Amino acid sequence: MEASSRGFIDSVVTLNNIASIFAGGSRTAHTEWRAFQRMVAGNVIDFSEEELPLTFSSVEDKFKKFPASDDVFNPNFSGLLIIQTNAKAEKFSVPVGIKAHIQETIWDDRIPEGPYFVKGSSVHQAWRLYPDQLNSFMAATVLDDAVPYKFRTLPAAGYDGLYQAVAVPSRLYSNQSEQKLLDGMRITVKDNIHLDGMVTTLGCRAFAQYYGVQNATSDYLKGLIDLGAVIVGKTKLSSFAGTEAPPKGPVDYFAPFNARGDGYQGPQGSSSGAGSATGGYDWIDASICTDTSGSCRGPAQINGVWALRTTWGSASLNGVVPSAQ
Repeated sequence: MEASSRGFIDSVVTLNNIASIFAGGSRTAHTEWRAFQRMVAGNVIDFSEEELPLTFSSVEDKFKKFPASDDVFNPNFSGLLIIQTNAKAEKFSVPVGIKAHIQETIWDDRIPEGPYFVKGSSVHQAWRLYPDQLNSFMAATVLDDAVPYKFRTLPAAGYDGLYQAVAVPSRLYSNQSEQKLLDGMRITVKDNIHLDGMVTTLGCRAFAQYYGVQNATSDYLKGLIDLGAVIVGKTKLSSFAGTEAPPKGPVDYFAPFNARGDGYQGPQGSSSGAGSATGGYDWIDASICTDTSGSCRGPAQINGVWALRTTWGSASLNGVVPSAQ
């Protein structure tokens, strides 16, 4: 299987008004298969030799497990099945009734089960687009496949066009192990921590314009990426990670909302976007931020989530903008 040089946004579609989908990096089949000139939604499912023979009920049982653990999958992905098996060809047979929906091919290696898009001879991951209704994010990000640890902005809006969109991968792609303890974990990053290819604003337009796009990702975030974490965006903060009290304090960028209560309580700072996103979105697993004198713990308390201020010196600060310099 061959990966494309970088992911791309082929189209943003709405499937049954349930989920907006982003098509990510591709895998290419080595064998000839049907030429899909348009993008088709489908599913990759695994069947071991022990699970054969393939039946209608066995396929249905696979699909029944997906919605309980994933917010990207929905029934509209069931039109095309890509089946992976370790069984020998003579032991693998397909019921006539579903044979028309199955694509048989050969891969160099296994790809995770879950929803995908197929176009031409390539298979693309399906990422769901969530609207940032709490205004928590400074920018949504996607990893650039061509350069390790490099990111780019996701140029997409939510389905209603009122908010920027944040893309998250299917949880079915996750395969956590000792080497990939955070595989598939959706993480946000406070916008005073550098990502290669992204502007660090520090909550200040003048700072963003002066320093521009960063050319290196912080050491700490590299470690998280190596463990499989998926960085989905940069979150807002009080200007210069200071003592501005949102929502009244921030001037350059509109403050995030706090999802608690009536939705109009302040999110506190300086990690206001991190607290807002983690407390208000169940599709975010964790947020990385800084804490000098309560910048992480304060917003966590106000937004109803748990926070940890790590011991000084336990993590590298290379690539983190200090509070004073």
